[in-house]
Amino acid sequence: MPLITLTTDFGDADGFVGVLKGVIAGICPGAGIIDLAHSIPAGDIVGAAYVLRNSYLYFPPGTIHVAVVDPGVGGVRRAVAMKAVEQFFVAPDNGLLAWVVREVEAAGEEIRAWSLEDERFHLSPVSSTFHGRDIFAPAAAFLAQGVDPAELGPELKASLEPEGELSGGPVIDLLRSPGDPEDEGRIIHVDRFGNCVTTIVAAVLPGEVVGGEREGIFEVETAGGKQEVRGLFPSYDSVEAGEAVVVEGSGGLVEIAVSGGSAAERLGLRRGDRVRFRLC
Repeated sequence: MPLITLTTDFGDADGFVGVLKGVIAGICPGAGIIDLAHSIPAGDIVGAAYVLRNSYLYFPPGTIHVAVVDPGVGGVRRAVAMKAVEQFFVAPDNGLLAWVVREVEAAGEEIRAWSLEDERFHLSPVSSTFHGRDIFAPAAAFLAQGVDPAELGPELKASLEPEGELSGGPVIDLLRSPGDPEDEGRIIHVDRFGNCVTTIVAAVLPGEVVGGEREGIFEVETAGGKQEVRGLFPSYDSVEAGEAVVVEGSGGLVEIAVSGGSAAERLGLRRGDRVRFRLC
C-alpha cells in the first residue's frame, strides 16, 4: 500500500487538510495517509523544513511526502517533485526541501527533481490560491499509483548549488564540521516544551566525549547576553530540575533546554536568535 505524509500550515479549522485527503483518495483510493504536522505557523517555511528534515528517514521506501507551506502560492516559484533515498517529496520550491537536500547530499545519495508542469496531472481549473489541492495532492496521488515522475514535467538540476535549479529559500545551512568553537549558529525551532533547537550539529561543539557525554560548562552567547549552561549531556534530566542544560537532541542538533521547564522562557530565547558556544 502506498504511503503519503502531509505537512502543512493549514491547521484544522478550515477543511483544507480534509480536501487534500479527498483529492488523494479520489485518484489513488488505496493510499495510506499520515498527518505529519498541520500546526506549522502560517507561512513558516523554516519550521516545515525542520519537521521534514527530522522525519523522512523514519518512513519506508516508496513513501511520498507532501509539504505545503506556500506563502508564494500562485507566484513564480516552481511546484516540484523530488526523489531521494527511495522516497518522493512533493512541495513548492521555496526552501521546504532544503535541509532534506543537504542531508541527502552529505550522505552521497542521488537526488532527482521534476517541475510539476503537465496539466494532465492537475485538477482543473487550477486555483491560484490552493495549489495544495490542485497540484500537490494530485501529483502525490499519481506517484502513489505508479506514474513515472518524468511524466509530471521536465527534469530539473536537483541541487541547491549556484548551478542547480532548487531553491534554498530562507533555510540556512547547518554547522556540521567540527573545529572552530567560535562558529555561530541560530535557533531554528522552539518546541512545545520550550527547548531551543540550534543549527549546530552536536559534533561541532568543543570538548572531549567521556562516557558518552561531552561534559563541561558552556558560555552561551545570544543577543540577550552571555550565560553559562552545563552540557553537552544526553538527556534533559542530566541536571537538577530547573537547571539549564545543553543536550544533543533526537535530530543530532544542539538544543538549549531547562530540565522540567522552558528554556525559551527562562533564558529569554526565541527562534532566529544567533548563538555561540564556548567552553569555559
